[in-house]
Parts: sequence; C-alpha cells; structure tokens
Amino acid sequence: MGICLFILMFGLTVQSLFTTVLLNSKIGVAGMFIVLGLVQCFAFSMLFMFMKETSGLTASEKKKLYVQGSTPKPLLKEDKESNAI
Repeated sequence: MGICLFILMFGLTVQSLFTTVLLNSKIGVAGMFIVLGLVQCFAFSMLFMFMKETSGLTASEKKKLYVQGSTPKPLLKEDKESNAI
C-alpha cells in the first residue's frame, strides 16, 4: 500500500510540475489533454496486462497469484471451509 501511495503522489507531483509547461507550450490545452490521456492509456494497459482476475477466489488463492514460491496458510476459518468444498 505504501508503494502504491508513493507512486500516486510522485505521479501527481510530476503532473502538476509539467501542467503549466504544457499549457504555455505550442501544443496548448488540447495537447496537454492528449499527453495526459496517453499517460492514462499507458497505465491502463499495464494494469490490464499484469493484474490477474480474482473473482471467485479465496483469500489464500489470491495470495498465491502474486507471491511466488509460497503456499500461504488460510487466515480465517471461512477459508478452510471454502477450500474443503
């Protein structure tokens, strides 16, 4: 969670630093929105490629998707029951 917040805040800082530069450049307001839209398209494509589907999975199965070489133990009684089904 901390890494995600750091990346978000860093991205917002960079965006706020370059917004004025983009507005005052030759590309203007329309160009600024095109550049920011391209950044969002890049972020969406990265999420689409690297995030895995987790609907219908238990908590321990979700952890297995992203932690390599680990077999996490069920944390809750509900996880044990759902694995037995």
